[in-house]
Amino acid sequence: MAATVTRNPCFVRGLSAFVWQCRPPNTTLSLSKTQLRWKGHSEWQNRKYKKAHIDFARSKEFGKLSLEIITAVRENGQDVRMNPRLEKLVEKARLISMPKNTIDKAIKTGAGTKDNPFETVFLEIKGPGGCGLLVQLLTTNKVKAKYEMNRILRRKGGVSKEAGSVPFLYDHKGTITIEDFLFTEEKRKLPDYPDNESIERAEEIAIECGAENLFFSESENGTKNIKFICALEDVKQVYNDLSNRFPDRFLSSEQEYLPRKLVSLSEEPLQQAKILIDSLEEHLDVVRVYDNIKEFPSHTCKLFCST
Repeated sequence: MAATVTRNPCFVRGLSAFVWQCRPPNTTLSLSKTQLRWKGHSEWQNRKYKKAHIDFARSKEFGKLSLEIITAVRENGQDVRMNPRLEKLVEKARLISMPKNTIDKAIKTGAGTKDNPFETVFLEIKGPGGCGLLVQLLTTNKVKAKYEMNRILRRKGGVSKEAGSVPFLYDHKGTITIEDFLFTEEKRKLPDYPDNESIERAEEIAIECGAENLFFSESENGTKNIKFICALEDVKQVYNDLSNRFPDRFLSSEQEYLPRKLVSLSEEPLQQAKILIDSLEEHLDVVRVYDNIKEFPSHTCKLFCST
């Protein structure tokens, strides 16, 4: 049965690429095209702003990945042969062109002491207009981190909620990202990728592996990827299946929170939410801020939720 394809605008901040939502053949398939708006009124201004934006995003990504490497080392040691998580993080660091001395420094820092380990903390926030934010932190001082988060909330208009009040707005899913194994030299010549043939083949593999959904994306360095979404208990199964099928492709797995339903905000609360989220993301301990705002471009995957 041929898949149905529709096209809808979707905003994904930090990706200069096309993103498509893909569903199994027995469901409706919709395509979303990333829309990015760069500041400036000339080609030079656009290019300069884009470069500055990407450089800033890459620098921040390096910092957060360094913290993850430090945590992996402190949990399971610095020998990559005995620490699969560290091995995958180092591969991810190389994929995004993270300098070798930065990787080595993170490993040495993590191996230095176990007296002051990093831990993952989640902060639940009710934001402007009733939006629900979920903030993931990686910190060595949970009390200090929460104090600093609450100080930001007091200044920027958010309210910290009791544990359990926000997560019900999200689905906790496993995600496996793999380099696009369908993007061949022949496909490079296509004016519009992924084509229907690639989408249908990816869907077949997703069903065979046990994934619930998938979408195509492109990272800042130009690498084309396919991200498979599955239940937490199926992450290992999907990861191993893809790894066995495509042993020469880079894979990474992680857990993400996907909003179940999006909220629509008017202009004023939307701007307030943007200021709040930007302020939270600037904090060094913040790994990611998940949001359920329809009009807000972010790293949160909003392709598979209702509005």
